[in-house]
Parts: sequence; C-alpha cells; structure tokens
Amino acid sequence: MELAITTDHSTVPVHLLVHQVTLAVKEGLDREIALRSITVNPARILGVDDRVGTLKPGLDADLVLWSGDPLDVMSRALRVLINGREVYRYDNESRVGTAANPFQ
Repeated sequence: MELAITTDHSTVPVHLLVHQVTLAVKEGLDREIALRSITVNPARILGVDDRVGTLKPGLDADLVLWSGDPLDVMSRALRVLINGREVYRYDNESRVGTAANPFQ
C-alpha cells in the first residue's frame, strides 16, 4: 500500500503531523505503513525520492533524532538536520529548543 499522510495546515498545524500518524496507528494502520506514509511515500509521490525520503548514501541528509519512538506522543524531537546541517536542537537541561534558519 502506498499512502502519504499530511495535515490541513490551516486546521491542524504541520508540526502535529506525527501525532496524526500516531492516531492512525492507534486506529489500526500498520506501523510500517504509517512510518512510510511520512517518509519515503510522499517523496516518491512528489518525484523527489532520488533526493529524500530514505537514509541512503548520496541522498540529502534530512533527518530527525527522537528521544524515543517517533510514534509515541511522549517522544520529542531532539535534533533536526536538513541537508546535513543542524537546524534544531532541544536541550534537556533547560527544556528549551533552539532553531536555526536552514537557508542561511
């Protein structure tokens, strides 16, 4: 099954996308299909899977490091890298996230 999940950003902000996917799993969507629905499948549908969507040598290094299971609402994004450059970091001690402009 090739499925891509998104949000209606004006109603559900895109930063809640992973929570939408978590709810889909809770309601019965297979976990592997759910993870693919926000990674490789959208990239394939948009025709950019030669650059993003999976972790392979030669592709852009866009990734998120989670504190735990990304489909657990208690997990937090600790680091975000776009094209190999850190654009977000969460500090556990201060409990503050710091973002950088990925286009600088």
